[in-house]
Amino acid sequence: MLFTIIDDFIEKVLFNLRENMDIIQAPEEKLLYIIQSHIRFFVKYPAQTKVVIYEARSLEEESMRLMRRKQSEYVGFLKKVLTEIAGEVKHSIDVSVVTFSLLGMLN
Repeated sequence: MLFTIIDDFIEKVLFNLRENMDIIQAPEEKLLYIIQSHIRFFVKYPAQTKVVIYEARSLEEESMRLMRRKQSEYVGFLKKVLTEIAGEVKHSIDVSVVTFSLLGMLN
């Protein structure tokens, strides 16, 4: 049951990004869309959000592996956009640090 709750939430989030990332052209607009979507899902699904953040560690090994794969896809969307933006900036940026810092702030 726990996996179903988490998987349903992550699938909704990923579906939203899969449907919209190719439509948006500018990396800055993509980043803004991801941030707004992240917040919108947290507001729309507060119970599922709490389960994903606080209870995912309780999943069995196989379920955890499946969830992590989907989380990696989500992180990948964000990293790709941040890499595009970093390419436009003159300073060297550790995209992984920025990605997880941003996710920490959003959560």
